[in-house]
Amino acid sequence: MEREKLESFFCMKISEELHAFQKQMLQKSRREIYAHAYEIDTMINLYELLCMEAGKLEEEALEVLLVFPGLLFFLYDRWLKVEDTYTEELYACLKQELCELTQGKKQEKEGKTA
Repeated sequence: MEREKLESFFCMKISEELHAFQKQMLQKSRREIYAHAYEIDTMINLYELLCMEAGKLEEEALEVLLVFPGLLFFLYDRWLKVEDTYTEELYACLKQELCELTQGKKQEKEGKTA
């Protein structure tokens, strides 16, 4: 099969997977949708990244992925198993910013009393 057709079929396949997922999510209540916000965002990001990468993948890889059932769900499940440092990074940033904010306020006070 031509490379362009493989890429096109692959992007259509994952687009259909994303559409089915979105349709499933829209059947839920607002509260349930909100509870799945991370999953929804990640599935969209996976879809977009896969579409961007499609042009860089070997034809053989595209052929394998084209017939892989539930690729987006599979990749999402794998992503959940990867150790995430987001909270640690957020906490480090928070500590740094709070320190800078309080140091600035402290220096401001010291400048006024001097």
